[in-house]
Amino acid sequence: MSQCHLSHKIPWNILENSLKTDKSSIILPVGDCGRIHCRDRKTEIKVQNRKFIKTEFICQDKGCETTGTGYFSKNKMLPASLSARKVIENNQWKQLQYFCKKFTETVFEFIESEKAKANDVCDFYIKTCDLNSFLDSDVPCTECYGRCRDDVCDNFIVFSLFISGKVNILLKLDQIGRVNVRKALNQNYGGQAVGNGFRFLMDYHILPFYLITNVIIACNFQEDSTKWGILRPYSGYNLFSRIQYDCDYKTFIPNLRHLLQKNTFMKNADATHILLKECFKCIYQYVYLKNVMLNFSKKDFYEQLEQELMYLLQIKYE
Repeated sequence: MSQCHLSHKIPWNILENSLKTDKSSIILPVGDCGRIHCRDRKTEIKVQNRKFIKTEFICQDKGCETTGTGYFSKNKMLPASLSARKVIENNQWKQLQYFCKKFTETVFEFIESEKAKANDVCDFYIKTCDLNSFLDSDVPCTECYGRCRDDVCDNFIVFSLFISGKVNILLKLDQIGRVNVRKALNQNYGGQAVGNGFRFLMDYHILPFYLITNVIIACNFQEDSTKWGILRPYSGYNLFSRIQYDCDYKTFIPNLRHLLQKNTFMKNADATHILLKECFKCIYQYVYLKNVMLNFSKKDFYEQLEQELMYLLQIKYE
């Protein structure tokens, strides 16, 4: 059975709780007291029509100001679901924020560890190395479709070094002007469906895949692919179908696609662990590059992660 990646650092169980819903819940205005404020006819009707709302749930202090909304329900939470839109309660929202905080901290912990290795890169080797040696012969250049091999496409070298985890070598090469990392990170490809290449690969495919795969495992849905939401295999044009093939730019880590096969993904625990480990490595090294080259901060990543999770898990907070 597959295990959530880095579960000792990242609280994946929180996301499972965020997916639980209660169809009988209702949102009502409340004050700092936490009780319902029946200050208009519409709210009064809602309260009258729900017999489970007892008198002690209603604020009687006319001087108490309405400061927000609260959830009220008669039922227990329904099981987690990846296929239905849901409005989460206040405590679920706080838990989601806590998850984003811990995930962000973990990513930047790995970034700091990677930065500490930067001085181990030999300057002499960097200045004299053959850039062609970094090219992955199994991965054709997306921009030039292989025609760049004689003149060494700058963007392809950046991608090859990135995908193989050699970010410190990449940054050293940038420092001495042998490659241009900032240009590669900002490069656009194809039409509007792709746009920025690295963002297309990482933000639209690798990060969502990593997150949703771990959520599936946290919910114990591994054995039932009908519950995988946007990763449900062979169910139309979704994330699972998109990562099978490239589209004007990469949609997945090229040498790991064989681990997506139906008899391997979620079936083979070791293979799935390798897949998640390599995806996470790409995530933190991409954030590392953006942090150094584009001033992408911890706050920026936290906000991106929060929005991504709300979209992926189809949740909404009011």
